[in-house]
Amino acid sequence: MFWPVAILGLLTVVGGLIGIPGVTNIPGDFLHQAQAAPTREALEAVEFSTAKSWLLALTVGLGAAFLGILGAWLIWGRTATSPLRTKFPRLGRVFQRAFGWDALYDSAITRPVQGIASSTARLDTAATAATFDEVEVAFREGSRIVRAAQSGLLRVYAFGTGVAFVIVVVAFLWVKGS
Repeated sequence: MFWPVAILGLLTVVGGLIGIPGVTNIPGDFLHQAQAAPTREALEAVEFSTAKSWLLALTVGLGAAFLGILGAWLIWGRTATSPLRTKFPRLGRVFQRAFGWDALYDSAITRPVQGIASSTARLDTAATAATFDEVEVAFREGSRIVRAAQSGLLRVYAFGTGVAFVIVVVAFLWVKGS
């Protein structure tokens, strides 16, 4: 699991360096030369998000991440029995259970979706599969009938197409005349 996360992290850094609002925007500069649609810099005055607010969000986000890492190291990283862990044992369980987010997500989203999937699986097996079987039989029989009419001679096919065209034209003229 380490290598996929490391590769995604590296690609995130590279992607960020390619287009940082207000600093560098390689795709935008490339497209601007071709008279393409307005780039982010051209739309920056209209949008709420500017380079300064982006840098503020980046700073606050990184600060929160470093505070979280420091807190985790203070609680779990130094010794096997940290004074904070023994003083607040329930808080440690809350952290270990991710504030109950996984349980909430499981009960609110995962289990209902699994229930819907299992109930529709029965319907899929009963109705959809049977329908596909009937469509398969219809195409197989239609193919057998058409195969009997095929001779492999292109002239016969062209003659049949011409006769069908004449019949359609006569039918249109007959309907138009009455």
